[in-house]
Formats: sequence, C-alpha cells, structure tokens
Amino acid sequence: MRRRAGRLVFGWGVAAAVAACGDPVVERGYRGAVQHHLTGQVITAGGPVDFDAPLRASIFWSTETDEAEVGDDLREQAALSVAVRFPGIFEINVFERPPDHRWADTEAAYRVGFILLYEDVDGDGRFAPTELRGGARDLVLLYVERPLTALTSPTGRPLPVGYHTARLPMLCPWTEAGEAPHDDHGLPAGCGVPVGAPCAAGVACVGGGTCVTTLAGQAWPGGYCTVPADDGACAGPGTPALAGVALLPCEDDDDCRLADGYRCVEDAQGLRGCQPGAPTALVLDPAFALAPLCAEHDEADEADEGDPLP
Repeated sequence: MRRRAGRLVFGWGVAAAVAACGDPVVERGYRGAVQHHLTGQVITAGGPVDFDAPLRASIFWSTETDEAEVGDDLREQAALSVAVRFPGIFEINVFERPPDHRWADTEAAYRVGFILLYEDVDGDGRFAPTELRGGARDLVLLYVERPLTALTSPTGRPLPVGYHTARLPMLCPWTEAGEAPHDDHGLPAGCGVPVGAPCAAGVACVGGGTCVTTLAGQAWPGGYCTVPADDGACAGPGTPALAGVALLPCEDDDDCRLADGYRCVEDAQGLRGCQPGAPTALVLDPAFALAPLCAEHDEADEADEGDPLP
C-alpha cells in the first residue's frame, strides 16, 4: 500500500490533526501558546517506498543526555504518534514541556528529543525497535530546564530555558577540557540596520542597509536587509557572512524567518547565520541510524574529559 502526500500537525497534550493535500486542518479550540514550532518534509533516501502497515511519526526522548541509541534508552511520547502519508509535509507545534520519564539523571539541565518514523507493523500505535524506518538524521530537539552557559551547553553556546533545535553532532565542549567555547556572537552594538529583516527590491533598508533578493545563486524570499561584511558598524569579526554580506546571527532556526524559508546555517568557521536553507527532513531509510550526539575527539582530549553532565 503506497502512502500518499499529506500534512501532519501535532503537539503535547492535544489531539493530532492530519489532512491530505488541499484539505483544511481544523483547529480544536485554544491550546495555549506554542512553545516551539518545527516544520519540514518526509522524503526517501532512494526511490519509491511501499509499506504494508501505517507509517507513523513521533517524538522520542532520550533518558541520557550525552549518548542515545534506538532501544531501551529512548522513550516515545506516544500521545504525539501521528499517521504520515509519504511524501508529505510535517508541522510540529509544541505546547508543553517534555513529560516526565525515568531519566538517567533527574537533575540534568536539558533533555534530548528525536523525531523518528516507524511502520506500525503490529498495529498497536506504539513504537518497537524493529519498526524503525527513518527520521531526522542530524537534528534533535533540546529542552533546557535551566539556563546553560557556553561551557555547560551541548552546543557550546549559551541557551536560555525552553526549546531549541540543534544539529548533530553537537560540540559537547566539556569533552574537550581547556578548549574555548564559541563566543556569543552578534551584531555590534549601535548597528542601525535591521539585518535579516524583509525588504523590497530597490528600496534601501532602514539605517542605510541594502536589500538583497538574490545572492550566491539563489533567491532570498521576501528580501533580506544586510550590509557589507566589512562594515565596522554592523559587522564585526564574529559576524556570519556570505558572498561578502553580513547575515543575521542565530542560535537555531527559530531565530530566523522560518515562514519565508530561512534557516540557521553554520559555516566552516562555526558561525551561524540566517539564510535560505533546505527544510528539516525526515528521511525514510531502512539503514537509518541516529547520528552521534557529540563530536568525536582524539584520545588526548578524552583523557582530560570533565563531568559529561551540566
């Protein structure tokens, strides 16, 4: 049975709504403020994919914070399990913090969640390790219980309380004793240009900035206010840049104009800036495996490892 295109929406503590392309998604009353929003596509690693049983997507929370494998250390948030039609677009609205689980460390400062796809072969609406069919290869959800500094954050950057997306593998700076964490880069104080703001072609941005609608061979939807990368007033040494212009610094996709297709992209220098990017992908792949949470380090670094949990 081939699963057709569809759209899915789900969130903690509420019923899930699924609609085929063109069908309306009906709101079922006020659910409270959205704490986190994630959207993307369900794709395949190869050609057409057929399933004998319904394909489902769900959020899985790791009981660990420094490692995770599909098995006993992952706990499905079953209330989020939603039928998926392939190919499709998924949209996740999170309204509450993660539910309590049997955490390996009840005092850990953050939790790690994965988005996985599975084929519900036994029809029980719940995940079994043998049913895994894919998921987000290099993206996790982090829920931060208390503010993290650059040294205690798995990303190597300060993170406030709440939800964040993170690309894998994460830096996990505590595994490299003595290594300086990323600076908290941003636009220099006093910059009067709203870098990253939408704008119209041919119209100057506030503060003397330039509006770009195409750059580096691709369209920049809705326009993008920017300044030259060497503009001392609005672009410092740690400001991310592309093709000679400054980008809006970011920590995760939520800092960018998601509705216009902008994502938080990290460059070769470790600087993150908002630019057009591919949407988050849930990949259907029989050989799917979770990427390591933390980057690998050589033995010299491992000999000096500190406490792996903040």
